[in-house]
Amino acid sequence: EGYDGDQISAIIEALQNNIDIDPYLDISYRGACISEIAAGLSEGIDVSFYNSTSYTWRKMREVRLGLEENLDISRYNDPTYSYWQMHEIHLGLKESIDVSRYSDFMYTAKEMRKRRLMLLAGQNCSDVCEWNFILEDDYDIFVSPDGLKAYFNWHGKKPVKGSGEITEILRGKGITYGIHDDIVNELAEKYKSECDDEESLVLIAEGREPSHGIDGYYEWKFNARRNRFPGVDADGNILFDEFRWFEPVKKGQVVAVYHFAKNPVNGMTVTGNAIKARHGMERPALKGHGFSLMSDLCTYKADLDGHAYLKNNELLIEKLYELYDVNSGTETIRCGGDVHIMGNVEGPAEIVVGGDLVIDGFVKNARIHCGGSLLLKSGINNSSEPEQIHVRGSVISRFFEYVNVHSDCNIYFGTSLNSKLCAYGEIVSYGHSGGIVGGNSYAEKGFCLENIGNCAGAQTILRLGFNSSILNVKNAFEKKTFELRKIISKLALACQKLGRNLNGMKVNSKTAIMKIENTIKSKNDELDFYEDRMEKINKRSDRALRSEIVVDGKIYDNVQVRYRNVRFFITPASHVDIRVKDDKIKIIKM
Repeated sequence: EGYDGDQISAIIEALQNNIDIDPYLDISYRGACISEIAAGLSEGIDVSFYNSTSYTWRKMREVRLGLEENLDISRYNDPTYSYWQMHEIHLGLKESIDVSRYSDFMYTAKEMRKRRLMLLAGQNCSDVCEWNFILEDDYDIFVSPDGLKAYFNWHGKKPVKGSGEITEILRGKGITYGIHDDIVNELAEKYKSECDDEESLVLIAEGREPSHGIDGYYEWKFNARRNRFPGVDADGNILFDEFRWFEPVKKGQVVAVYHFAKNPVNGMTVTGNAIKARHGMERPALKGHGFSLMSDLCTYKADLDGHAYLKNNELLIEKLYELYDVNSGTETIRCGGDVHIMGNVEGPAEIVVGGDLVIDGFVKNARIHCGGSLLLKSGINNSSEPEQIHVRGSVISRFFEYVNVHSDCNIYFGTSLNSKLCAYGEIVSYGHSGGIVGGNSYAEKGFCLENIGNCAGAQTILRLGFNSSILNVKNAFEKKTFELRKIISKLALACQKLGRNLNGMKVNSKTAIMKIENTIKSKNDELDFYEDRMEKINKRSDRALRSEIVVDGKIYDNVQVRYRNVRFFITPASHVDIRVKDDKIKIIKM
């Protein structure tokens, strides 16, 4: 009927094995195709998946093997694929990897192989372009982009003569460093006899990562990174008793030790190329005052008794003045540095401090002026005339009672009773029972309070917007800048008139022009100063217009919010955010 010798041999072999091949014969099949159909029938599989003249015998074989291995052949059973493409998808399914990452028709069989090997090695196949691949008939080698890892895949049918053959292959392809001899021996033993399409992907060589030098660093012998604010407990109360503001040091005490940078060790790729390691950077010597550097050039010791802290990467050791109790018999305390009062303050008393002030005990009847920050661990009150406190930094207190407090920064506290608080930053209360009861308080950045007012309906006033005193300063600056521009304009006009007859001028006239020009420069510098201050004030003004009052707890009766001399009476509420918008109060439920 026109069958050739190979076809007849395949038919005879099928009949000898009692396989009914007749229904599947087609004159266009090659002998190898008939053998693949017979092999499928002998295994009892449904050969209709590949019994088609559009398949070559190699494609038939990939489909048949997939069916025998219970794989999802639909992932590659398409005659549009080449045999090698089908083979790569088939192998990926056997290896339980995500073949969808490379099974697109856009990839050639070679590109599919690269991506399959990458996935098999646990790498991201999207980085395949960065890896170096060597694909041969019997083996594959691919090296990571950094050159630190080399993978080897043996898939040849011929036996391996010994470990020397694999080592020779690696060296011939440039893999010379970090070869794992034990893995080479295992491969040689595994493939000392012939194999059939069995693969073995292994990490066969590893380079040495560079050990970068360690930068020089300072080891502080005191709490250099101390918190500038106390912690809070589960109820939100400030933990004053456990907080230490100053870090005391004694004269001669080691306050810092410098550790020099360590040398690097270069790395090595699997191809024998050096990987340059980064040298460690040395840090400059410490700047500041109150300490000395020893002869070893790495040890720093305190020159005086005081307290140490870091500020703007400088080490500062300042004299710390320590007092115990202050009473009415104590003279006015004046100190340009930092002061720690470890007892109570029973006035009338006046304390003027240039730096930070910490008072451990209770404060009563005292006027305080502080150039730094103020920490009152036990609170402050007065039963008669309100005490005056003015602080350039922040104020942190357990409570306020009948006091006037002004801070150029922020005010933090537990409770405030019938006090007048003014902060150019924010005013914040802590503790579930904390807040402001009575008094008149202003915060340029806004408030964050637990409660406002009390059940008795104590009148409590909170003010938002721009402070009137700052507004006065702003108006004065505007007037000053207007006057300076006017003066500069007049001087420039006078200089211009004198300059028209410059050629016939006398020496005195030329000197006059120079004086006018110098005066103009001076006035411009003055104008720049005031304009810079004006810009800062305008920023503060914009910020003040966006300020708000956040209330986590309750607002009681008789609470007022004032904005630009307009009074808003707030009805009792809880968990709200009070904002000013278009000169109206807006209350948002949180």
